[in-house]
Amino acid sequence: MGRASAARDVRRLLDAGLRLAYGDSEEGRVSEQAFLEVERLAVKLSRRHGQLRFLGMLAATVQGGVGGLARLTGRSPDDIAAEHTGFCSDRGLREWMAEVMRTPPGAAWSPPPADAPIAPAMALVHLHVTVCLALCRATD
Repeated sequence: MGRASAARDVRRLLDAGLRLAYGDSEEGRVSEQAFLEVERLAVKLSRRHGQLRFLGMLAATVQGGVGGLARLTGRSPDDIAAEHTGFCSDRGLREWMAEVMRTPPGAAWSPPPADAPIAPAMALVHLHVTVCLALCRATD
């Protein structure tokens, strides 16, 4: 699988995540089935392209959004990470997500915890959605 294919799959997964937030919800809540379908897609695509490579591409998108949000709001990436990772009750996964968000695009970050309660790719999809929503609010 080439880089172009991986980039298409990153967009496909992020689009699916955004549909959870915008289109496939019932009364403002995401169904468990819809969430699990996107998580299965995240796992499948991570395996197809290699987990760390795929996570790196997802992380770069999230990091770009965090950078844009920081510029728009004047907040630090640390503050943004603290706000957007609070949903996660698993300390290891929460710390990993915060590290990814604080790291500049292209810089190295630690691998995700092996025992994460959700797929690391899905955690990054969630962060992408929350950062997109925050960017929308910041520009209104």
